[in-house]
Amino acid sequence: MSATTETKSLVSFGEYKGHALLVLGGESRFPFQFGAAKARLLLAAIEEKGPQGFADLLKEFVAKNDPGREA
Repeated sequence: MSATTETKSLVSFGEYKGHALLVLGGESRFPFQFGAAKARLLLAAIEEKGPQGFADLLKEFVAKNDPGREA
């Protein structure tokens, strides 16, 4: 099931079956939630591309795959 979040904001923390989660979009119907392993992957990608480069990559992905919506 879904995680229990500590706060209702864009970024919050939760837990599922004893595992800590980072929750993005906690107010949305299907929030994006992940644990430490996925967080490490995201950090590696940010370190490889740089914060602005990673942000640009995400914006490009959204523009290409979700037309009509801005990142």
